[in-house]
Amino acid sequence: MRLLRRSTGLKDVSLQMTPMIDIVFLLVIFFLCTAEVCKLELDPAVTLPVAFRASPETGDHRLVVNVGRDGGIRVMSAAYAPGELRRLIAEEAARQPAPDGGTALAVKIRADADAPYRHVSEVMAACRDAGVRRLAFGASPGEESAGSGRDLR
Repeated sequence: MRLLRRSTGLKDVSLQMTPMIDIVFLLVIFFLCTAEVCKLELDPAVTLPVAFRASPETGDHRLVVNVGRDGGIRVMSAAYAPGELRRLIAEEAARQPAPDGGTALAVKIRADADAPYRHVSEVMAACRDAGVRRLAFGASPGEESAGSGRDLR
């Protein structure tokens, strides 16, 4: 009985480029979409106040609320009246429960340096009513903060 011998020669190995190109295109599309969402969060018309001592925010599940110089409230480039903002924050807080029974939602308030305080306090009251305990305020770095390399926007 004769046994078949397997060849010991190396086979021609080639790299499949099509799946690799597909993955690269998907990554490019993902990062483009992510960059567009980040642009929607930040209102370029808002001039942030200067903070000399601050720490960068940490954590996920945040909602960015922009308060303009005229008191207009914008979230993701959409204008909201105070009542609509209360509903939005309450819905987002309910959608993101925390293990302790509260909410995991954090709200970042980016108020213009010349915005009247009453408009900022409306946003803060809406957060309080929804049970949001994590608030952050956007600020431009001052001379001390700029030297530390922290971006507070």
